[in-house]
Amino acid sequence: MQTTPAVPSGTPQMSPLCLSKADVCTRLQISARCLEGLIGRGQFPAGVRIGKHVFFSKAVVDEWLKRQFAVQERFFVGNGQ
Repeated sequence: MQTTPAVPSGTPQMSPLCLSKADVCTRLQISARCLEGLIGRGQFPAGVRIGKHVFFSKAVVDEWLKRQFAVQERFFVGNGQ
């Protein structure tokens, strides 16, 4: 018998390409308040409201995370390592 993973009550199931606000916070290991601050300061892309929920593109979140580490990664390339 196949079981499906539990989804918190009130949270719609979206495509695996979409992340809920809670998913983004878990992925980045930050609080919802911190995420809201990043968005408010223009340091993180705003989500898309669908009904009463906000969703983020997984690709956009992954790209943002990649860009955060770009300077660190160039450090090693520039130092011949």
